Amino acid sequence: MCHRRGMPVVRKHLVQEGKSTPRARHFSYEDPRSDLLGRGFQGFGKLRVW
Repeated sequence: MCHRRGMPVVRKHLVQEGKSTPRARHFSYEDPRSDLLGRGFQGFGKLRVW
């Protein structure tokens, strides 16, 4: 099933440990999945983290 409307997802997450420079993690998502029996959103077919 194809999703026609957007949903909020995390694109960037910053982590700072102590006084060091914050480290960034970036996320991208592809192929949103839904249950065909009407149980709603099931996740993404592909998630990239870098």
